[in-house]
Amino acid sequence: MFRPSSNLSSAAAAQASQHGAVTALLVLGMACTAPPPAPSVDSQPATAASAGSPATGFSRTLTMQGITFRVSCPNRGSINELRIEPEGLLTDNSPMVQDVDGTVVGAEVADLNADGSPEVYVYVQSAGSGSYGSLVAFSANNLKSLSGIYLPPVAEHPQASKGYMGHDVFAVVGDRLVQRFPLYGNTDANATPTGGTRQVSYRLEPGEAGWLLRVDRIVDRVAFKPGASSATLSGTIKGDESIDYVLDARSGQTMSVSLETSNASSYFNVLPPGSEAAIAIGSTTGNTWSGAMPADGDYRIRVYLMRNAARRNESATFTLTVGMTGSARGGTASAGGVRGDAKVAGTAYHATGKVPCSVGPDAKGSAQCSFGVIRRGNGQAELYLADPGFDVTLDKDQSRVLQFAGERVTSANASEKVTATRSGDEWSVTVNDFYYYTIPIAVIAGG
Repeated sequence: MFRPSSNLSSAAAAQASQHGAVTALLVLGMACTAPPPAPSVDSQPATAASAGSPATGFSRTLTMQGITFRVSCPNRGSINELRIEPEGLLTDNSPMVQDVDGTVVGAEVADLNADGSPEVYVYVQSAGSGSYGSLVAFSANNLKSLSGIYLPPVAEHPQASKGYMGHDVFAVVGDRLVQRFPLYGNTDANATPTGGTRQVSYRLEPGEAGWLLRVDRIVDRVAFKPGASSATLSGTIKGDESIDYVLDARSGQTMSVSLETSNASSYFNVLPPGSEAAIAIGSTTGNTWSGAMPADGDYRIRVYLMRNAARRNESATFTLTVGMTGSARGGTASAGGVRGDAKVAGTAYHATGKVPCSVGPDAKGSAQCSFGVIRRGNGQAELYLADPGFDVTLDKDQSRVLQFAGERVTSANASEKVTATRSGDEWSVTVNDFYYYTIPIAVIAGG
């Protein structure tokens, strides 16, 4: 449990004790009249720290908006002492110390609610085959006292918990905290999940006695069973939550969607690749639709409640049936992009597609990340990368930018640490010892 300093307010200490190792968050009351400066990161040791190596432990220094957080954990055994030392707070800079179940595998600083106040997030992975992830963070209200924030367990959410058996990873993506994990079928072994990947986005909101990370959107990728041309999915949404079902389709294929729901104010929209401009709006067309796909790429079928029902915090239990007919499904955009450096229609990029990537302790290259590249010639390019589950053409504010210049790779964010190695026809790139990408040379050079 938490061992806060003696100067911590009784309310803050009580909440920290109540929520234990689940979550606490540091929010500092800074002015919000200007965009927050980029965070800086200093890791010692680098790679070993990110991996949570028992031999070296974890040590990272994070700075944003003039506040510094020094995060350290020995990572020895299954129970470890996490220590977070703040610097720059107006009243109390005493360290916060907490026992965690597992090892620390990463830490980030951000300002999710854009109030000019940085937050520090520490990611913990439990021992054992489940490798369950948890979050520890801290908040200083009005720069004077620490208070906690509650992250509800996945098991308490009826939709997010379906198929969950651990192996989750946390990361800050834009103005959201994202939790990502594989999905398991009823008979799946621990090492062989077959249900794809789920991504849960949380927004930071005021809670009853502190701060709360509340589910904002769930993203699931639709996978048809071998030989099938449709899939039936079920779920539950409440309030302003929404669920995106992502389906890869080819131009000219025909998609069919039907929704059965317990709430008459629940509908679906179909969003084309790289756009929020729906090609089907359920509240207008009704909850049955069929149409031809105008382009290749990932389409999102978004299930939601109308605003009036969302404001009343109503819920809906639904069954969604999605079908696809026409030419062969599957595949991703060519990494080589368009020849002649022509722009991809509707974008500033010379090529878009997906590259192998991973976040945190996941196996390197175990996921796919959407990319867009702007080529400058002579081996120079800017590569825009979105986290798994996001589309670089759609989530422009949630993209990382890597700059390639000959044999040098850097980040457009000078505070990010980039390690890059070229071998044969591809680059291996690690950012902040936490994000990993495999970049084919053809993505940068074209051809």
